[in-house]
Amino acid sequence: ERAVREREVMEREKAVLEREKGVMERERAVMEREKLMMEKDRDTLCRERQGQDKEEHKMGEISCT
Repeated sequence: ERAVREREVMEREKAVLEREKGVMERERAVMEREKLMMEKDRDTLCRERQGQDKEEHKMGEISCT
């Protein structure tokens, strides 16, 4: 009886840990995506700026590589 209960508790704990791991992986993926979006925005900004005024660009207001 007690052994059965302990096994059930352990299985529930394992399920919770699996869920938490999934959440962490999802959060990491969201952070990756946000970082990529920021890089894409910066690249777009750089292209627009290069077309407009090169002086500001040279001064390093926006660092474009």
